[in-house]
Amino acid sequence: MPALIILGSMALAILVFINVQGGYFLKEFKARSIVLIREKIGLDGEIGSVEAGIFRGIILKDVKLYGKVPPQRGKIPSQRGKVPPQRGKEVFFSSEAIDLDYRLWDIALGRYGNLGKITFVSPKIYFIEADNNLPKIPKVFEPAWRAITVSIKDGSFYNARKIPVMSEVNGNFRLSESGIASQSVSANILGQRFVGRGRVGFPIERSAVKMEGSIKGRGYALKAQLDGVLDKIFVHGSFDILNKLNLDFAGNIAASEGTLAFNDFRFGPKFILNGLLQTAKKGFNIDLYPEDVSGNAAAMGEVSKLSISGDFAKLPYFMLSINANHLKMLGFDLLSNYGITGKFNYGAGNRLESVSGDFSTSGSLINYDPVREIKGAYEFRDGVMKLTGVNYGDVVYANGSFGAGGRDDVDIHFKFKGTQLGGITDLAMEKGTVSGLVFGDMNIRGGLGKEMNIGGQFEFLNGNISTVRYNSAKITLRGKSSTLEFIDSKVYTGDQVLTVEGKIDLKDIGTPRLFRNIVIKSDPNTVVWAGVNITKMPAGEEYVTGANVNEQFRVNLKTYESQQGNQLYRQDAMELEYKLGKPASMKLEMRENEDFFGLEHKVRF
Repeated sequence: MPALIILGSMALAILVFINVQGGYFLKEFKARSIVLIREKIGLDGEIGSVEAGIFRGIILKDVKLYGKVPPQRGKIPSQRGKVPPQRGKEVFFSSEAIDLDYRLWDIALGRYGNLGKITFVSPKIYFIEADNNLPKIPKVFEPAWRAITVSIKDGSFYNARKIPVMSEVNGNFRLSESGIASQSVSANILGQRFVGRGRVGFPIERSAVKMEGSIKGRGYALKAQLDGVLDKIFVHGSFDILNKLNLDFAGNIAASEGTLAFNDFRFGPKFILNGLLQTAKKGFNIDLYPEDVSGNAAAMGEVSKLSISGDFAKLPYFMLSINANHLKMLGFDLLSNYGITGKFNYGAGNRLESVSGDFSTSGSLINYDPVREIKGAYEFRDGVMKLTGVNYGDVVYANGSFGAGGRDDVDIHFKFKGTQLGGITDLAMEKGTVSGLVFGDMNIRGGLGKEMNIGGQFEFLNGNISTVRYNSAKITLRGKSSTLEFIDSKVYTGDQVLTVEGKIDLKDIGTPRLFRNIVIKSDPNTVVWAGVNITKMPAGEEYVTGANVNEQFRVNLKTYESQQGNQLYRQDAMELEYKLGKPASMKLEMRENEDFFGLEHKVRF
């Protein structure tokens, strides 16, 4: 028993010693840590509190580091033209907690070299400006810390407007004098999920880089591998859309002073990409060319090119400009400028909820002919793109949505209000072949990348189909995917009705094959009454009218004035006349509850 008492007393004395030493250390730890941060990183900082225990590590609570604010942002407006004192600093880094893998007995015994892991809980980095507050990579590795693990839990990166660009960053990083390596990193980049791994060597300026990762969203997946040195990296990967379109890419990316340059970057089997990504100015410029320029040149020798530029300097607002220069699509030669403005909309917890804005075109030519311009609004939310108020030259309007998942991912409605039919069909056939004004509605519904249901009802006025002039036409189209069939469609001329039958394949747009399966013929079952004369018979109460179906067939109608008083009731009648050859004809007269069939022979006196 005395031995146990002695051992217990010794253990208690040791714990008291450790606690006293640790307590004394913790009182000075905040000040020492702030000095260390200033010396190693060059930033001022503060620590809310420090916690520690014998059987748990040291925890720094509410840690903040401050970056230098440029003069134009640090100035505060003053009266009478005087410049007030500058604020001088703004939060660059913060963390709810930093857990150091130290124990109090390590501190009490002076064993400061046992730090093996640092865990950052909800760390946040704020990029105040593009190049003003990012500290240089310090050499913070003391001899005893040649290998240390840094764990990040729920990290975030914010732009100058304190909007999260990257969030939910999680991963373990192994740091050493030779570099940083991680086997698994995950993050949310502008609402898209990223998973990757890789290694970056020290010093950063001449670093060897080897990374791979993927970004997945609704309906698409981007995979890439990077290998090289930091200022010149070889990249190759793939871009998959709806599991149907897969584009491989490969090329070199050179970095210098806040700029990434893409030179002869191959994208897909037919295109070469050149461009600049300006990280300092938050913008980019990209040109996309056909790989075989000679094979894609226009008739006048112009080279096909698609240019895209973006400005993200005023986030959450952004601007995109797209220039299509003799772009070859569906057999057309397209020139147009596209302007897109937008805004990233954030909700609770600074999570990206949607992207919305406007778009418009200008200077549009198709096959060297001017066409009307398009404008409208859009919103991208929960993987669905919604289009509203789309206006094509005040003659075609559209609204709809399309996404990447679900049963009916595409739902678009078009309304035609006096569109020139020739302005559409002249793109796919010889000019003047078809003309007229178009009114009506068209709907497209279905799964994106799957079978679509297409239906439309149209009315055409005052035009021509080849050499046939028409006053009006009523067309109904039904179909699935790219094939549309004419249903109960008729064309009305001055004295004739034509029926339209057959199918068209939208894949043939821009080629003479588009209307190869269409038949326009006379309708034997229809009589046009427009323009016929109504004759009042000499008796004064009978009215007669009629119309020729063809050279041998005629339809006549008889009707009478309203029956009055004791007049004999007379029924209306319809008469079918078949001409046997002058002067004979055969007639069938039909009234209610009675029919009459006879042979007529006319004699001229």
